Amino acid sequence: MNLHKYKITSNHKLSSKALELGLSDLDKLSHWLKTLEYKRTSNKEDLSLVFTEKCGTCSSKHAIFKRIAVENQFQEFKLIIGLFKMSHLNTPGIGKALSQTNLNYIPEAHCYIRTE
Repeated sequence: MNLHKYKITSNHKLSSKALELGLSDLDKLSHWLKTLEYKRTSNKEDLSLVFTEKCGTCSSKHAIFKRIAVENQFQEFKLIIGLFKMSHLNTPGIGKALSQTNLNYIPEAHCYIRTE
């Protein structure tokens, strides 16, 4: 999908913060979000902290993408939550903790953006 065609022009809070950083379209925003450290912000209720603290989780990164899409009337982007079986096969480092509890997996949630 060509995210370059989705220009950020809104003067709403999050769009304005993106524009201040030179993130003028959803492609630039997407690439910038991917480079951020995976780390929780100091207040998960304030999405603008992703910009100021330069970090975020999958939830906050995808939520900020969706919010900016909405601020710019791009309704085709959906914020989705999916559940999967997290195990040593798909999540390196979890095997030891699972073996200590005699579990093969634990249910885990992950957010993502879907379109088309």
